[in-house]
Amino acid sequence: MARPNRAARTALAVAGWLAAAGVAVAVGLVAVSALGRGILAPGPPMAEPAEVEAELSSPASSATADREGPEGPGDRPRTRHVEHTPGGTVVAACDRDGQASLLSWSPAQGFQADDIEDGPDDEVELTFESEDRDVDVSAECRNGKPRATVDADN
Repeated sequence: MARPNRAARTALAVAGWLAAAGVAVAVGLVAVSALGRGILAPGPPMAEPAEVEAELSSPASSATADREGPEGPGDRPRTRHVEHTPGGTVVAACDRDGQASLLSWSPAQGFQADDIEDGPDDEVELTFESEDRDVDVSAECRNGKPRATVDADN
């Protein structure tokens, strides 16, 4: 059997390199998807500048806070509630129809957000997960104000 010539060896080397690069990209995409909502998922909604400013001006030591927030869909004012949990922070809101929504969430270090049902709905929820702990957060509207329930397993 004759040895492949130089051009054939070069073509085989390029084909092998392209195959290895394709496998590496595929493995990377699978890993990113496994870590969170995935590289192509939209992620949590962006906060408005006024929300960020209000959040930064609030005392960090408070466990929860309620505020009138920016207008919601259809120019309906929202009442916001900030819930700080061991797994992260959640901002929930109620519209005039009594529907709850998760406006934003931010996992604590070592946690990721999963099973997100951000509404609007009668009840909204998400789970902050780490290697050894789950923190379930749900919110619903009572008398036009969002109320959160936190269930943290140990």
